[in-house]
Amino acid sequence: MSLKQITISKVFGPLFLIDEIEESDLESANDLLPVLRRTYPQLFKKGIGWKLSIEELEFLILDAPKNGWQVCLSSELVREQRESLKRACPSSCKIYHVLTTQYGYLLRHGTQFGALFIGYVDLQQHSEVLFFLGPLSELEGVAAKRVARSVGKRAMVCGCEGGEVHLDEIMDPPNGLVGARGGKKRRIDKAVMDS
Repeated sequence: MSLKQITISKVFGPLFLIDEIEESDLESANDLLPVLRRTYPQLFKKGIGWKLSIEELEFLILDAPKNGWQVCLSSELVREQRESLKRACPSSCKIYHVLTTQYGYLLRHGTQFGALFIGYVDLQQHSEVLFFLGPLSELEGVAAKRVARSVGKRAMVCGCEGGEVHLDEIMDPPNGLVGARGGKKRRIDKAVMDS
């Protein structure tokens, strides 16, 4: 069986660009992108395409052979950047792999929420959970809960010790708009009491 080859020869800042998708059978090469999209939908970003973080690249390198794929890092710059980022982010690479393979989450980076990752069950739906890299200080825990509550997500802290990934739920999702209504009611009650 011939492995389909995914070639990465360029970087864009800390991201790795899938710039070439080749296969020995040229007829099915045109079908490769849709297959890649179905197999790894979380790796494709609207507007920027197939630009991978170090966590996504490491996951793809480990998982691709199971699906008949081979990742080829074709330039020295790409290989050096991979090694450098892998050394800088070993926990997040391991956490990404475990959350994806063992828990079934499709992950996106969560920097817009101050989180490590945003976990989806289905990319067409809203995300389910925000994963924060721990350990969190008390203040960071409060901030994580507030952010998660404000966007209606679960909040989990994750860490990696001795090669083991640990997950702890720090907040269940709010039930619909009950929390928001309760918040408004408290403000109204306080306003009435103050007058």
